[in-house]
Amino acid sequence: MKTEDDSTDEGECDSERKEPERRRKSPRLLANSTQEDINIQCTKKKRRRCSKRKREVKESNESAQKPAYIECSVEGCSGKAADSGMCGAKHKGYNHCKHEGCTNKRAQGGLCTRHGAKRYTKKTCSHEGCTNQVQKGGVCMRRGAEVKTCIHEGCTNGRVKGGLCIRHGAVVKTCSHKGCTNQVKSRGFCVRHGAVKRKCSHEGCTNQVVSSGVCVKHGAKVKTCSHEGCTNQAQKGGICVKHGAKKKTCSHNGCTKHIQKGGLCKGHYKLSNGESLAV
Repeated sequence: MKTEDDSTDEGECDSERKEPERRRKSPRLLANSTQEDINIQCTKKKRRRCSKRKREVKESNESAQKPAYIECSVEGCSGKAADSGMCGAKHKGYNHCKHEGCTNKRAQGGLCTRHGAKRYTKKTCSHEGCTNQVQKGGVCMRRGAEVKTCIHEGCTNGRVKGGLCIRHGAVVKTCSHKGCTNQVKSRGFCVRHGAVKRKCSHEGCTNQVVSSGVCVKHGAKVKTCSHEGCTNQAQKGGICVKHGAKKKTCSHNGCTKHIQKGGLCKGHYKLSNGESLAV
């Protein structure tokens, strides 16, 4: 049986056990705690704050609606469309200028050249009256700029890739048309198989651009034959066909006529498009 003395002893023991708990929670004793205890409490608070912040971010991300993915307008293409409606990777889509109401292509700083983007101007040859692009030493190739030539013995062609010219093995992208080995010009094709050619800026003219945005007929400057007194356009080696330059012939089997369009002479080009030749 428990006596009164035993009960008082138990009460004292309970009070002694509870006393340290009260001391731990006492602010007076907390001020006298060691630096290690304070660091532990701080790290616990930081963890709580971090976990709370992560929960808030996660909830906000789940509640926020993702922007709609607009596909390229070209049939069969699943690429992401730019402002122009087509993807930029395959179909040359572009984003519009940031200026309000402007649909021009962005150039620099989100603006088009009309609204403040700086235009790229090529440096011209320092030789008086020459407008060719500078290569090295402030001059163009025609005026003596040194260019790296093909490493193949005896070859003076300019390097293209790997120290070689195309003739001696430089790897270049070829036309994606079946069986064609011509060099790519635009959109994976050569000029013969659909590469987009720039047209003369003169109103109503459909000729191909030669220089300065115009064709030869409307003022484009071209190199003339080096033969004395000849004003014909230079083809290869600085001379015209009349004075020895090799002309490109029609690709049709057995035809030796001069190329007019699409690698064919005028007659075979019309036949390939289903047109009848004039009798």
